[in-house]
Amino acid sequence: MFGEAAIIMNDALKKDFRYFIKQRGGMLAKGRLLGIQFETLFEDGLYYEISKHAVEMSMMIREAFVENGFSLRYDSTSNQQFPILPEDVMQELGKKYSFSFWEKVDATHSAVRFCTSWATKKEHVDMLVEDIKAIKGEKIATIELYLEDSYLKECSANIVSIQDRFVVFDQTIFYPGGGGQPCDRESLNKVMKPIIYEQ
Repeated sequence: MFGEAAIIMNDALKKDFRYFIKQRGGMLAKGRLLGIQFETLFEDGLYYEISKHAVEMSMMIREAFVENGFSLRYDSTSNQQFPILPEDVMQELGKKYSFSFWEKVDATHSAVRFCTSWATKKEHVDMLVEDIKAIKGEKIATIELYLEDSYLKECSANIVSIQDRFVVFDQTIFYPGGGGQPCDRESLNKVMKPIIYEQ
């Protein structure tokens, strides 16, 4: 049993608000039971304590995805993280872990939502982190932004890995060539003129 807390900032709306919600069936006769739960939650820093745990577990998940070459849909510092995963990685992690689909990013990638709570156990997060590490480099594909919009002229991207003379990014607007079309060439921070390869 729980509920939602309504915080009224406008003093003009506070007068008789309690009676309005009761007249319209919005206040239960035993509503004080919900009030007790809120009162307990805000005593002795309990709310901050359980929230801190949820956020710490969430940040462990965030760091594992980022450190292993996965992009994030949003820069979240809450108990929710939104990594962008290839379809095969989603299926693999879905065999052991519960997360929700958020939205399609392109033809082969989707953003998903991992959510932690006060009840999330660290040993379970540790298992997830190890599985993310195990997946690293297996089938992490660069998101091909040029397939969605061939007129893009710039984008931000994270470096997934550096292999000898090659830099691998999590997403790109550069066309690698094929079908008689030459590859794109452009500078990275005006340092070099790369030739684009697709593996």
